[in-house]
Amino acid sequence: MECASKEVLIRTFQTEKRYLLYGYFYPSSSIKISSILIGIFMLVYSWTEFFSMVAVLFVEKDNLTKLSETLLFCMTQAAFLCKLTNFLSKNKKMFKIEEILTSPILTNLSHSEMVVLDNYIIEVTYLGRLFRVLCILTVAFYGMFPFIDEDPEHMLPLPGWFPFDIKTYQYELVAAQTIGIGIGAFINSTLDILPTILITLASAQFDILKERLRTVMKVDERWEISSKIVKKRLNNCIMYHNFLLQYMKEVESLFSNGILVQFAASVMVICLTGFQMLLISVKSMQFILLMIYFSTMTCQIVLYCWYGNELMYKSMGLSEACYMSDWNMCNSEICTSLYIIMERGKRPLVLTAGKLFSLTLTTLMTVLKSSYSYFAVLQRLYSKND
Repeated sequence: MECASKEVLIRTFQTEKRYLLYGYFYPSSSIKISSILIGIFMLVYSWTEFFSMVAVLFVEKDNLTKLSETLLFCMTQAAFLCKLTNFLSKNKKMFKIEEILTSPILTNLSHSEMVVLDNYIIEVTYLGRLFRVLCILTVAFYGMFPFIDEDPEHMLPLPGWFPFDIKTYQYELVAAQTIGIGIGAFINSTLDILPTILITLASAQFDILKERLRTVMKVDERWEISSKIVKKRLNNCIMYHNFLLQYMKEVESLFSNGILVQFAASVMVICLTGFQMLLISVKSMQFILLMIYFSTMTCQIVLYCWYGNELMYKSMGLSEACYMSDWNMCNSEICTSLYIIMERGKRPLVLTAGKLFSLTLTTLMTVLKSSYSYFAVLQRLYSKND
């Protein structure tokens, strides 16, 4: 084995770590007053924007169109704040996650294993960048929306209640809300990409583990000597598997509740976005804006479900990898060890959101179906009121 750098796995989410450190949201051994102040500012700003939208829900409670539009953004903001609060309450677990990722058992990789890891990292990095581009486009379009839309009612990017005349301070409020959208998109996208990268690292490691199990018998020495080598390799594979299970247990514990809130909010947000698109002209700027917003919110849950499903699929192949090794050439002791690994590998590693449902493509379809069901109900209510 060629020993890779201890920081090789940590570097994969270095960008997300650096972004979260700007507001002191990521745990750090060194305390920076400036980062803490920036974090407090972001939190206060985001909560103020949220309560401003909540006030509109009470003021416009009899207007279904306005109510659905406000609830759309209110649910997005609420999900973001809940995810951030959950991460802040448990972010010390990142120390444990980093400790596992820097352990020699996971970083002692050969050149071919590093290639496997790099391929996974490249894929998730590109998808993460695509998601960030969608977030940036959303922020940019919402900031410009009040000035390019012909509807005089849309004076601000977001619905909000203010105790003064909006027309008098329109430019100031547009700038303030755009900053709020930017803060939410910046932190929220980071909190989505970080767990996605961590899950992808586990999928890559399972691929490496399966390859080690397939080739565990391939030695050139005499059988009396190679039997000891095979036994040592199997013990390393068992330790490797235990580390991966412990690693994913920490990841799930840190992000599970936040993902649950995000999925619950996404059902409503996708539904309400579709409902809003139904009410407006396809030629309007608002329709284009909602299309971008819809794509961003859909991409958000697709990231979790796709990579959660990938992890489940990769963890299911341990039994097959053991069977594909030359087990018929080894002694009974090694066969017993392989059998135990095969039995343990029959149960796939499935990530859950709040211990309620799994992060799989089946769950993604359930979310989309639920969104459509609520959309149909809203459409029917609107038709009756109309």
